[in-house]
Amino acid sequence: MTAKLPLGRVVAFATIAECMSFSRAAETLRVDQSWLSRQIRQLETQLGFTLFVRTTRAVALTAEGERFLPAARRLADAAAAADGAARAIVTASEATLRVGASSFSYWVPVRHTIFRAMEAGHRTIEMQWHSASTDALLASLADERIDVAIVMLCRDMHRIDYMPVYRARPHLMIPVEDPLAERDAIVMADLRGLRLALPLQTIPRTYDNEHGPFLDAGVDVRWVEEGRMGVHHYAILERICALAYVDQYAGLSDYVIRPILDTRAQIEFGVVRKIGDERSAVRKFWQVAKAAAQLL
Repeated sequence: MTAKLPLGRVVAFATIAECMSFSRAAETLRVDQSWLSRQIRQLETQLGFTLFVRTTRAVALTAEGERFLPAARRLADAAAAADGAARAIVTASEATLRVGASSFSYWVPVRHTIFRAMEAGHRTIEMQWHSASTDALLASLADERIDVAIVMLCRDMHRIDYMPVYRARPHLMIPVEDPLAERDAIVMADLRGLRLALPLQTIPRTYDNEHGPFLDAGVDVRWVEEGRMGVHHYAILERICALAYVDQYAGLSDYVIRPILDTRAQIEFGVVRKIGDERSAVRKFWQVAKAAAQLL
């Protein structure tokens, strides 16, 4: 015997020995009896000895079969334990969904729509929430520390599945004392020389989509190193303008929010998952996100 023993044939032998019947073993294993008989003959050939004495009425173990059976049973038990562990892992992965959300997406309506729909429609799935920057979430997705995420479009996402769920154009947040606050709407030409707070941003896709058009319009930028979460703090502190989205900052009493009619700037959020991840919980989240995006 030179080749490694095929586990399936050894398990089949142990099952027949337990049932002492090829027909009952075939029913237990849910296979054809003639196929099972061929598997045992091939195992006997590989082992170099006969395992069963077969008659028209009964099946009995040979002496060699008796000696081989304890080892075969240990292999069969190990195979059953491995199968059980695999099923438990699959069950756990189907029952738990690790969801990441960009820390800047708290104001995005579709995020809350997706979360509520998951909680209402899939109560058997336990969702574990993680909040972080888009870059950190994409790294966690690659390392399989999360399963899905809602992130901002900011880089080439060809290595993951990405589905846009929300797009919006920025409005201008203007101090009430600024002359621009008297206008009902703004055009990009109005922004030349305007002091505008922007987050210090080095990601090309974000620059192209959101900030580039304002730099091209000739704004006087007040860069905020603390990022997006610090922009409005410094804008309010220094009484200068900032970009805002209607759903994000609609209630400031000493600022007004005005649409920018001709801007090409845009912010986009989407859901991401690893390519080919078709686990049930992930697929359900994807379907919910797709439905929510279509409602916008």
